[in-house]
Amino acid sequence: DDKQLRLQQLQEMIGLSQSALSRLVGRLEAKSCGALQRHICEDDRRGIYTRLTPLGEEKLDRALQTFHQVLQSILGKEHLQREFHFLMGKI
Repeated sequence: DDKQLRLQQLQEMIGLSQSALSRLVGRLEAKSCGALQRHICEDDRRGIYTRLTPLGEEKLDRALQTFHQVLQSILGKEHLQREFHFLMGKI
């Protein structure tokens, strides 16, 4: 709900090494990108959280729109019909 995860949780979800994830988060956190914001866990000072910023949300929304448009253009109805006929011919 608050669009944040512990870095350890994020690492487990996406399968990157700790150092690779740290570099990635650092790049997404940099002023030139501004998509993420890192902060220390108040309950456990060893824990580090990363939070999606409003700018990060906008960038994510735009990326998802582009992703869906590309998928739609590639997997449009005509393409799926051609693939279906091709696969049926192989059976």
